[in-house]
Amino acid sequence: MFVAECEKAVVELYGANPQNNPDYSRLHDLGLTPRAPGPHRFEVEGASEARKFLVDNGVSANRAQKVWDNIALHTWDINLFRDDTNRPMELGVLCDVLGVPDAGLDADDVVKVVRRYPRLKFKTAFNDTLNRELDAKQPYPHVFHICSTIAHNRAPLRMPDASTVLNMAPFDE
Repeated sequence: MFVAECEKAVVELYGANPQNNPDYSRLHDLGLTPRAPGPHRFEVEGASEARKFLVDNGVSANRAQKVWDNIALHTWDINLFRDDTNRPMELGVLCDVLGVPDAGLDADDVVKVVRRYPRLKFKTAFNDTLNRELDAKQPYPHVFHICSTIAHNRAPLRMPDASTVLNMAPFDE
């Protein structure tokens, strides 16, 4: 809910049309719940579960796919460079997880949101959730992901550089 409130504030701040922002944020972490287990990154598992839920509840396949796109990309900054239906959720997530002091949100609004939706040891709980995600998918197949950073700090995880990854391709050049 914290992300949803931040998303609303971002929509107002940037003057985006609220009708174009169908509260993706309420579904953005389904992949971290028992409802959406699977071998893929939690964002992809959650996006697939959200798309299924929406279609099963009468949302058009096209709109449900847009939700899938937004959720699947939410842990990267790609949504910041997409249209007005994507940026608000991305900024909401960033405000929730990182704080983003230069997001332009009114400090009083942030205080009201935190009062309404207390953080309840969010940092610790989210880190624990990411650790469970990592532990459930061993060996962890997603090299460049937030859970990879946890694995890296646990050591020994060898993080390949770009040339190593590129050289894994089955091409001479």
